Amino acid sequence: MKRIAVVWLSAAEIQIPVALIPGAMAQAIYPLPDRNDSGSARPHDPDAVQRLLIEREQTFLLKQKFPHLPENCGMSITDVKQYLANNDLKLEVRRFGEHPTDSAASGKPSPPESACGGLSDTKRLVAWQAVLLENWPKIAECQKKPPAREVMRWLRVNGPRDVFPAESRPARNSLCWVDEGGGSHTLTISRLSTVLAEWRKAGKIPA
Repeated sequence: MKRIAVVWLSAAEIQIPVALIPGAMAQAIYPLPDRNDSGSARPHDPDAVQRLLIEREQTFLLKQKFPHLPENCGMSITDVKQYLANNDLKLEVRRFGEHPTDSAASGKPSPPESACGGLSDTKRLVAWQAVLLENWPKIAECQKKPPAREVMRWLRVNGPRDVFPAESRPARNSLCWVDEGGGSHTLTISRLSTVLAEWRKAGKIPA
């Protein structure tokens, strides 16, 4: 039975950002610990290092396979399915606000989310997105429509350390974040730009 690589997309996305693929593959190979089993908010994760190494390795291999594919580019669901199948993995696409058994799990686009959720509707978001949405009024205090780089700088400096740990050598175009299970991920500037654009279009943040 093939291991399942889960990719989370917004309701409007029809392509999978390249930056999400290595992390999804790593978590399929070394699944995150179940918080419910441990009874702890931060369960012991013996595979954290191996998961990170796999993610880095898959990032390198993906660039080798598609050397001309920009980091901020997306791949079709069909192409990603084929790529993962060649690595003995199965793709499962989930969309925020949907149950895994809904149409999104089969890779079919779902209707756009309602914008009426407002700034408090963060239950369906991953950790970094929830922090971003909850703190948007503070982020936008100095600039009505801050660019992605300014938003990333705010998250790096002011974001909660349980989601955005301190980095000894911060990267200019990316930011490390930690999910609820303690797994480490990378948020790229291109991914952040895409999400901001989608939220502005959907009315989640001021356009």
